[in-house]
Amino acid sequence: MPLATDEERRDQKDEHSEKRLVDFGLLLLTAALAVATFLLWKTTADLAKETRAGGEMQSEKMQASIDQATRSAAAMEDVARATRDNAALMQSVMHKQMRAYVAVNIGSAAYQENEKGIKFAAHPVLENTGFTPARTVNFKVMAGVFEFPLPADFVFPDVPVFQIYDTSIAPRQTFVINGIVNDIFIDDEVKEIMKGDTKRLFVWGAVTYNDIYNGGPWQTNFCHHYYYFKNREGGVIPMGSLHTVRNDGT
Repeated sequence: MPLATDEERRDQKDEHSEKRLVDFGLLLLTAALAVATFLLWKTTADLAKETRAGGEMQSEKMQASIDQATRSAAAMEDVARATRDNAALMQSVMHKQMRAYVAVNIGSAAYQENEKGIKFAAHPVLENTGFTPARTVNFKVMAGVFEFPLPADFVFPDVPVFQIYDTSIAPRQTFVINGIVNDIFIDDEVKEIMKGDTKRLFVWGAVTYNDIYNGGPWQTNFCHHYYYFKNREGGVIPMGSLHTVRNDGT
């Protein structure tokens, strides 16, 4: 076998050097790819870990937010319920404060004057002391002369029917009603009744009405008695008082 020439040996040496260089480059490239692959895996793993942690934190925050919203909704429901109850209470209080209240004041009274054809009579005054009109106002009234003071077991005769007035009385408006005694008395009895020590004129009855809030019917019961005295000029002045019973209302 012929020996290689120097030039052939140099060419072979160069080929070996190039091959080693290529192999070393491939080795470096493989190592770089391995390192890059590892770094990519680590980054992906860290990202997944952070994502899981962030998701858990976000879930906790969301649950906390839901709990807070639930508490807020419950609190608002309590406020709404309290507001509703207060509104109903205030409405009831307002109705009680503002509704009509019909009172029956003493008014005046007439005494019997035969020459003028006047009988004993009482003239109580209905007055709406409330702040809104009284509606469908009706009343019944009766008058009589009884001994004074009345016996403990005395019972006033029942007033048979209401007189249908059936209209409204505005706040602070007054309306006079009349109770006339049916009996006629002799002069001495007239003087005795007017003096009021042993006999007096009585008037009693009831008033019914509604208010503008669709409340009622309300009722005011009344009973008054009267006596008379003369002033220095000879004029007769009737005086009246509430009796001890039958003065109440709703």
